[in-house]
Amino acid sequence: MNAGLTRRSVLAGGLAGGVSGLIPFPEWLTTAAHAGPPLTRYAANTPQGQAMVAKYATGVAKMMQGKTGDPCSWVFQWYTHQVRGDQSKANVVASLPAPQQPLANDMWDTCQAHFGRPLQYFLPWHRMYVYFLERIVRHACGDPTFTLPYWDYMNPGLRALPAPFRVNPSALYRPNRDPAVNAGQAIDQGQPPNTINLQCLNQGAYAGFNNAINQNPHGIVHSLIGNGQGMGSVPWAANDSIFYFHHCNIDRYWASWNQVHPNPTDPAWGNTSFVFADEKCQRVLVKVKDFAAIGPLGYRYDKLAAMPGGGLLQSIGDLRLIAVYRPLRAGPPDPGPLRIRLDDGPVVLRLAPAETVAPLAKTLRTLRSARTVTLSIKNLRATLPPGTLFHVFVNLPANATASQVNSHFAGAISFFDAVMPSREAMADMKMDMDMSGGEGPSFDLDITDLLKRLGPQETIDVTIRPQGRIESGAQVSVGGVELRAG
Repeated sequence: MNAGLTRRSVLAGGLAGGVSGLIPFPEWLTTAAHAGPPLTRYAANTPQGQAMVAKYATGVAKMMQGKTGDPCSWVFQWYTHQVRGDQSKANVVASLPAPQQPLANDMWDTCQAHFGRPLQYFLPWHRMYVYFLERIVRHACGDPTFTLPYWDYMNPGLRALPAPFRVNPSALYRPNRDPAVNAGQAIDQGQPPNTINLQCLNQGAYAGFNNAINQNPHGIVHSLIGNGQGMGSVPWAANDSIFYFHHCNIDRYWASWNQVHPNPTDPAWGNTSFVFADEKCQRVLVKVKDFAAIGPLGYRYDKLAAMPGGGLLQSIGDLRLIAVYRPLRAGPPDPGPLRIRLDDGPVVLRLAPAETVAPLAKTLRTLRSARTVTLSIKNLRATLPPGTLFHVFVNLPANATASQVNSHFAGAISFFDAVMPSREAMADMKMDMDMSGGEGPSFDLDITDLLKRLGPQETIDVTIRPQGRIESGAQVSVGGVELRAG
């Protein structure tokens, strides 16, 4: 055990006091907590936020000078999310001096939600990650008042990458972004309205909220910014300095949602543990319950997001399955998993009744009174980052005008989470599931208002088409489409 923690042993949550040099978070916090009122995280565009951006640049520049095995170096922190895609964790760890290897083994490749890992830890793991990165930057820039700003991209006027990130050369600039984004164009330029949205805030239960925010805005924003060696790819994303402003904003939305809704009370969720390093290179054992609220952590946000009024979206599990895509197939009774290839271009899929007891048209005519109607695009898979979003439409007319395109737009899907890891990466992460046959992520698009605008429908045709050019060599597919209502 002293040689390093496996991912399985960390997740078991029973290690407090059991590993030399590993400090349980409550004990660590008694000496590391900020004295005085909570520090405030500001929007990057505010005067206070702009001052923090300058300090962030200073801290990042200093971190980038550190060696890979230094826990306070930029590369070490990047690899905590995941080791870069063209290298193996095992090989990089083996290249480090022996005293640095245990912590690298504990921390690297521990990001939650990707590659079949439990999605329920997406929000708390990233809160931990951003929290300790913030402390390291605070130490590196030499200012005990530093806080990490957030990028408020849901504000339509702030969807261009903040200017300091576009200055080349600088510690915050990265070339592996969409050239238009680095030139100052809004990240959603040319996208249908509401491509980036906060429908996640309508979710009334943690599981639904956590899943929804991971899809949008999280994955959508990743894909709009970077390419396959940048924000658009899990192994490379955390090398981009904007990553942390993006996840600071995701954390702000979780804090906003918590104004109204509670987190899970399941001990298995709260007692799950991860290892991080503080600004003094101390190994800290952190449990999810330690990070379920921001107040005890000593920070706050200058402004939380307004929570929507009206009824809450129902959980996908509570909705009745209305229709599915069932392609006509010849051959054996069990042809294997459904794969709808998207790398050949747009596809149009006609949904069929989930049950044959009633014609689909009759069922669809009742959907205008449904509280929630959800279109689920299931089991997204890609061999490489496709480099573009895919737009989803309902009953899009042939040769549709620009206005019709917008009025039939159901939402966008991102393949940020859907790229299959290499066998070496799976071995590094000690993954238990066979990703070649496992389920990929899904996107659940709320189309309640869309169907009400369209009026009664006799059929449901779902069009999925790439928004831009698909990167060469990327094979992209979805595993199915479902329509649910309740």
